Amino acid sequence: MLLTLAISTSANSANNRIYVKDFAIMPGETKIVEIYVESDLEVRSFQADVQLPDGLSMDCSKAVLTKRNNEHILYADTTGNNVYTIMAFSLSNAAFNSTDGALIEVPVTASNDFTRSNLIQIHDATIEAADKTVLLIDGEATCHAFVARPIAESDDTTPEEPENPDSPNENTDN
Repeated sequence: MLLTLAISTSANSANNRIYVKDFAIMPGETKIVEIYVESDLEVRSFQADVQLPDGLSMDCSKAVLTKRNNEHILYADTTGNNVYTIMAFSLSNAAFNSTDGALIEVPVTASNDFTRSNLIQIHDATIEAADKTVLLIDGEATCHAFVARPIAESDDTTPEEPENPDSPNENTDN
């Protein structure tokens, strides 16, 4: 039996958001996951606590900033209970390159027994703009599990894939 999981999470406030695009992961697999920070404003720093479900873990020691980095410093570490604090800031108060797109890449590993749908939450998320505006953002999304069966000679069905794996799960209930 092959089990894969589609995961999405997002934190929204108007056109300012922190999110992870949908992705599929199999038990025991490690994927590089991109964390997106988007804003109508020039962002100079951000911080968020990401709570992963049991069975998923981040390798914070291998987290890196993307090409949007503009001499920023990245901090990522676990605070316990599968919660990870991620922040990036500039000592010179420089804004990130561009106002949208992936900002961080971090390896995420699924345990060998990660097999069910779960909730991923973003807590205490803040974006600080170059004009010193601070935006508070929170959000959540569901991790959807689906099972792929081997195709028998008389069985021509294939497993159902997530509808659009490049589209973040929008949460506008904030």
